[in-house]
Amino acid sequence: MDGVSVAAGGSMSLMVGNTYNIQLVGSTATNGYEQIETFINFPNTIFQINSVSTTYTADSSANVSSPDDKLYGNGCTWENDPNSPNYRACLGTGKAGGNITVTYNVKIIGGAGTSQSLSTLIYDFSGSSFHYNADFGVSTRIANIVSPSSITISKNFNPDPTNAGGISTLTFTLTNLNSATISGLNFTDTLPTSPGAMVVANPPNASTSGCGTSAVFSPSANDTSLVFSNGTLSPNSSCTISVNVTVPVAGTYNNTSAHLFVGSLDTGNFATDSLTVNTAPAPP
Repeated sequence: MDGVSVAAGGSMSLMVGNTYNIQLVGSTATNGYEQIETFINFPNTIFQINSVSTTYTADSSANVSSPDDKLYGNGCTWENDPNSPNYRACLGTGKAGGNITVTYNVKIIGGAGTSQSLSTLIYDFSGSSFHYNADFGVSTRIANIVSPSSITISKNFNPDPTNAGGISTLTFTLTNLNSATISGLNFTDTLPTSPGAMVVANPPNASTSGCGTSAVFSPSANDTSLVFSNGTLSPNSSCTISVNVTVPVAGTYNNTSAHLFVGSLDTGNFATDSLTVNTAPAPP
């Protein structure tokens, strides 16, 4: 899946709204077969097949291209007219097979929260009979379908309240409620400008915890917006992103982030919190 091999019995995590390349890799007799079909049993209420591409290392047929945009290799010009005296027989010669790679480009359109068993089939006709792959019963992979809305974001100011000119730590918490690892997490946050301009403090003391080694969060002092990108969440886990901010005058500062994204996919979730700022007490 997207270049990563999934062993028989293994699993993959697919998010609703995303598009993936899923490959079926198999092999046949060296010279192939007169008729061959290769499938993954994708439920059509969950998987939208955008395209397929099939390659064969053995292809002696003028009817079959490699790569081909079909799942069916009509190597010997099969007669499928039931009124023909040659019905269900080859009208020519030619075979396709060998090492086979079928690449499906699919979009996930539903099924969030379910696990789908994906079995594979190589089905051929040769020697006047039909055959299928011997590992059909044990070649199943599991697709765990994930909803983007199950990845949540929240935020909190601490201390709250604080004093004008003081510092509060703004902490975001991202939570993955799924049994699959989620990568590519990103969001932005424009700091409030009323009743005064909230900015990143000096020093920012920016940090992340549990968001993966590739997470990027590097605000500078006096920044008026925040950018977090390339975060990763393990199954059923949370991570935090923190930075110190400061405000110039008393009042209530309402802060709402932009939506949380997984790659380019909008989760629809955002974070909001308010910071109360009091006038600094008179010096003793």
